[in-house]
Amino acid sequence: MNAVSSWLGRTVRTGLGLALVLSALAGTAHAIPLPGPEIDPGSMASALTLLIGGAFLITGRSRKS
Repeated sequence: MNAVSSWLGRTVRTGLGLALVLSALAGTAHAIPLPGPEIDPGSMASALTLLIGGAFLITGRSRKS
């Protein structure tokens, strides 16, 4: 039972990490350039999403070792 929950936890963590990274990349790919401040809320959300998704992936791989 413990091996199944460990596998499920890794799978969920990896899936969430990949989903966060892909959603951040999709948001920046469809951005329309508008004049204004360099760091707008959309860019900030994308940056945080990439950081969190990357952290999920890195922590999942470091625990595996």
